[in-house]
Amino acid sequence: MAKLRPAVVAKHKQVLYNLGRPRADGKLTTMGQAMIDAGYSKSYARAGQITATVAWAEALEDALPDSLLLKVHKEGLNATKPLNEIDGRDEDGKVTYTIKQVEDHPTRHKFLHEAYDVKGRRNTTVTLKTKIGELSLEELEGAIAERVSGALRTLAGETSKGDKQSS
Repeated sequence: MAKLRPAVVAKHKQVLYNLGRPRADGKLTTMGQAMIDAGYSKSYARAGQITATVAWAEALEDALPDSLLLKVHKEGLNATKPLNEIDGRDEDGKVTYTIKQVEDHPTRHKFLHEAYDVKGRRNTTVTLKTKIGELSLEELEGAIAERVSGALRTLAGETSKGDKQSS
């Protein structure tokens, strides 16, 4: 592999640093603006070819290593958010609340998908390994339904039909 010029790598890292940061007007920095802020020309920023370079892949791997994605993925299984729960009323008749932590998987799920998308690693296909020619249409549909249901139960944290995994 050819050695990358340090200036190119530094500019790519600056683009990653700038990307998504809040601007003075309150909006988030776009890819094109992040590139211009890092010193790229407007025409190169508009073309968007930076993401097809080896230096970009390396800078992205430095910024979002697989170990970090794995950590977030594992933490997502335990993500929580605060929820006010009504306890009752106090002696003055005012409603009293307790703040408890509840699972917040949607937030982590969205963040994780975004990270995988950025790295081009999210696979949305399902592969079934079976001898299709030996199955009737009903058997094939049943096998597909069983595998999809199993995958969905796994994502929902269930060990078997209706049983939630204990923490």
